[in-house]
Amino acid sequence: MTELATYIANFKRQHPTYQDQDIAAYAFGGGEVMADELAALVVAGHKQGTTSLYQAYEVENEPLPKVGDVCVILDGKGRPTSVVINTAIEVLPFNDVTAHHALLESEGDRTLAYWRRAYIDFFTHAYTAESGIKFTLATLVVFEKFQLLYK
Repeated sequence: MTELATYIANFKRQHPTYQDQDIAAYAFGGGEVMADELAALVVAGHKQGTTSLYQAYEVENEPLPKVGDVCVILDGKGRPTSVVINTAIEVLPFNDVTAHHALLESEGDRTLAYWRRAYIDFFTHAYTAESGIKFTLATLVVFEKFQLLYK
């Protein structure tokens, strides 16, 4: 059994309500260092939200996240660190993200100004012309609010 499978089995044993739940696993950000930092914020209970590009789901033929989705958060080396459940999903233009959203993400100094700079940089570099995604300030984003269930 892999480390991830063992982690999920232990979670389900301690939380039988989720016994039949499909559980995805992902790391935040772009790279090992960022994934480690953001996973640590989740484990500490600070990070309670994340943002992704709406277009990425279409291009990658992935379903949009839903309320009730349960996910394992991975560190930069792909090791499980925690389990979260989505409690709210919002699709909105990038420019409509609020200071509250930025606070829930808990990155940097937790301000909207920091959040905007970081995400403009991330989206601009992560999604190039080859990806079929063009980022602008009006681009739709998906904001997931989540709750820590297990660490």
